[in-house]
Amino acid sequence: MTEFSLIAWFLFILSISSAHAGDKYNEDPNAAARRAVNPLGSSALADVERVQKTNNQLAIDHFSNLIQKDPKEASSYAHRGNAFAGLKKYDEALKDYEKAIELDPKLAQAYIGRAVVRYTRNDYDGSWKDVHKAESLGGEFWPSFMEALKDSSGRTE
Repeated sequence: MTEFSLIAWFLFILSISSAHAGDKYNEDPNAAARRAVNPLGSSALADVERVQKTNNQLAIDHFSNLIQKDPKEASSYAHRGNAFAGLKKYDEALKDYEKAIELDPKLAQAYIGRAVVRYTRNDYDGSWKDVHKAESLGGEFWPSFMEALKDSSGRTE
């Protein structure tokens, strides 16, 4: 993965973490201490989310321009899909991942992104299919994602 896709992937995982706040994978052990120091609730997480939103929108704009210049470049769709997913625009992300796969069926990054989007939609069978395909192409998943998928799907593949 390129440095940008790793950053986008990290930001995407962060956005999923906020979507599932309170579950056992994303408990914030410092929340009580942070509230004690700053009872208004302002936190570093809010700052990260603000930066994430800005960066993802910039990424969408950037990769949209690249797609206009070269609509057959699969990785541009996959990168833009990551940015859409980071903004929780899952329909747009899914379309971009599918276009990337159509253009380059060996692009592991697109299967990784689609697996995560499918997970957020509780499509665990689809997510597992993408996990297997991405891994067969050399793609890797964060251990926390795999643990969450196993727990949510009740499968141990």
